[in-house]
Amino acid sequence: MNTQNIQSIRFRGPHLGMLAVIFTTLFIFGLSYVINFNPGMPHYPNPYDPAAAITAYFREHPHDALMCAFFQFLSAIPLGLFTVTAFTRLKWLGVKAVGPSIALLGGLLTTVTMFVGGGIAWTMVFPGVADNDGALRA
Repeated sequence: MNTQNIQSIRFRGPHLGMLAVIFTTLFIFGLSYVINFNPGMPHYPNPYDPAAAITAYFREHPHDALMCAFFQFLSAIPLGLFTVTAFTRLKWLGVKAVGPSIALLGGLLTTVTMFVGGGIAWTMVFPGVADNDGALRA
């Protein structure tokens, strides 16, 4: 067997480390708009806050909520690419176990959930939606 042929066989795909760094950067950058560690400052509301507090936050901070939703939505793209690339690389390496398929399912479901969650959060900042307590609670 020729050693040059063995060395020339390489996996062709995006670098997993770069995809991970891009995902993490976009995800944390999106959170930086709505996370505040200073006491007394406004924070992103959780589902258990009163409806008035949730409505007030989205009415008073639409830009922050919109930027958070945008970057969360955007970060799902490198996560999906990472998932598919890792699965393909493991199959290329000859892994026959069921683990890569389970990881593919989990990664793709997380990616879809991030797309849906980002889209829902995006709609919550529109003026007609942000003023309606019932629409925000749904």
